[in-house]
Amino acid sequence: MLDSGSNMELIQLVIGITVVICIKLFIFKFFYNRFRLAKLSPEELKFDKIRKFYSKLKKNKALNKNEILRHTKNLENRILVFQALKNHNKLNLFPNEFLKREKASESYLANWLNMNDEFDSIPDEIHFFETIDLDECTSFLIFRFKSFEPHLFANRDWMYGYVGYNKLDIDPYAIPEIIFSEFDNKIISADKIKKKALFK
Repeated sequence: MLDSGSNMELIQLVIGITVVICIKLFIFKFFYNRFRLAKLSPEELKFDKIRKFYSKLKKNKALNKNEILRHTKNLENRILVFQALKNHNKLNLFPNEFLKREKASESYLANWLNMNDEFDSIPDEIHFFETIDLDECTSFLIFRFKSFEPHLFANRDWMYGYVGYNKLDIDPYAIPEIIFSEFDNKIISADKIKKKALFK
């Protein structure tokens, strides 16, 4: 029978082996991903987040409606799904309920927040609030968003984000003219929005 000292040594050995295996797997995955990404064309790199979906599209394989809907519901991937289907002349497969400027803007804002140095994540909740027309050419879609603990901004509750467009561009997934947020829980005035739009 093993004494407590032997048991401790056995536990330490198991932990040591587990740590070594985890480190090796991490290193392998890191270099594998770098090698895989280096081999991708610029277009494949752009659609890497939806690579299985994009691969099926490229190979002209049948796409399941539920699969398309699942990817489209994902805030981070929605724009990519639209662009991938558009590039392959299959926009008829894009779910109609997401073929709106509000749904596109929701995704653009979420991705902007994810890449923003201050916010640095996709919000846990995001909802369209209202549209403000600044003039005959420019409109802003306003969204409320928030993140839960342990996010740094969780204590701020609902904050507002702004996505500005040229109203003459009828493509619902057109790239916005400007995206910004003050990370505040009050909507800023139309004058302040206009100033932001002028100095974008």
